[in-house]
Amino acid sequence: MRRYANPMQSGGTIGHPSIEFENFKAQIWNRRIFSLVPSCHEHGGPTMDVKPNQVSIAVSPTPFWDRADLIRRWQHGSDAFFWRQERAGRLLPVHYNGLLRYRMEDVLRFEGGQPSDDMAAAYAVDLMHPDQVADVCKCTPSYIINSAKADDLPCRRIGRAWRFVPAEVARWQQDKWVARARRMNAKPSKNQRILSDE
Repeated sequence: MRRYANPMQSGGTIGHPSIEFENFKAQIWNRRIFSLVPSCHEHGGPTMDVKPNQVSIAVSPTPFWDRADLIRRWQHGSDAFFWRQERAGRLLPVHYNGLLRYRMEDVLRFEGGQPSDDMAAAYAVDLMHPDQVADVCKCTPSYIINSAKADDLPCRRIGRAWRFVPAEVARWQQDKWVARARRMNAKPSKNQRILSDE
């Protein structure tokens, strides 16, 4: 357990524990992206080798994800799933000093394509399951999947699984509410029968 110095003894002040915890989380996040934790490639599938002198993290940081990050992001996946995608050449891992990682740009391409520049940060967060989207939108999961199949709701494909970006879901839900309010507030047409209160 970390011990905080007594301000009365040291003659100074110390940061609030919650502020220091936020700084600690930021350090962990940066370490998760830019430092690579050792991992092994069990199946020996196709990989792309990246030498340390070819990557300049200080100039142009390139985030890397490991398998645990992707399984948490997708809520889907296993070693067999990754092995099949690597064998098919759909998702190639990168060897960086003998460590197995996946480039963020390769993952986004595998999911369905690169997002626009203004949505890049939104696409970096963990994706939503259809059941989670249905719970937020107060509808059935089948309606969510049918909307994605009809290209009404932007989606990501992880193999046969459907996943959704939270920001895209929020924008889609807002557009739905705006369209519904527009229909409810629209004036009746001349051919529409108006019911009388009598």
